[in-house]
Amino acid sequence: MKFRFLLAATATLSLFQAGPPVLANENQGAATACLEKAVLQERLHEIPDSLLQALSLAKSGRRDENTRQLVAWPWTIMAKGEGRYYPNKAAAIAAAKSLQAEGVRNIDVGCMQINLMHHKKAFPSIEAAFDPATNVAYGAKYLAALHRETSSWFTAVKRYHSARPKFHLPYRGRVFRIWRNIKTKHLERHAHRPTKEYELTNGSESMSVEIDLLGSRLGNSGSKHHQRKSWHSAYERARAALEAYEERNGYLLNR
Repeated sequence: MKFRFLLAATATLSLFQAGPPVLANENQGAATACLEKAVLQERLHEIPDSLLQALSLAKSGRRDENTRQLVAWPWTIMAKGEGRYYPNKAAAIAAAKSLQAEGVRNIDVGCMQINLMHHKKAFPSIEAAFDPATNVAYGAKYLAALHRETSSWFTAVKRYHSARPKFHLPYRGRVFRIWRNIKTKHLERHAHRPTKEYELTNGSESMSVEIDLLGSRLGNSGSKHHQRKSWHSAYERARAALEAYEERNGYLLNR
């Protein structure tokens, strides 16, 4: 799976690399649009802090030429096994319509790379699909629905991409690497010491991430009453998960 940048000489990269650079002064505001909308949707759907942002960066990320920071690009299309970054919304819309005219159905679009074939009713038009606010809002709604279905943000992230392990395993790792990098930078920027992660003896990536995600989600909770309920729910789920993990590995929690 490779990405091509259509403004300059063709540049290719794998799924695990950032996209080609954003040109200086190109499409002012586009480089921040996806992540700004993601922050709002994280609050609205009580998604763990920065998780939707990490998803967007993993799906449509590319490097800013000036800052060298990874940014989510709203005019991104994935189709026919490769992705393309377009210079503006009009160019992306025209490209998507051209692909559809060719009979291509499996097309991912926008900040959250929503698949137009599998999510036929997500947007009223192609134009709406490339609107950052609309695209991110649908991605957030879908991720939250997957969380309600699976009771796990870790699993929801995997399922967002694919239910098939050979597709979601490398992608999942990239999302959580980006997510933890965002969280680490946030902590450093605010001069806080990171909360110590709970590391189990034999290691469990999903368990470590789940505990981190529970803590982040509580930070997005609204009222004190809701926070108390969330803390109780988080405690019960974390305890049950830990018990299940230790039972599988032949020992029980000391009570």
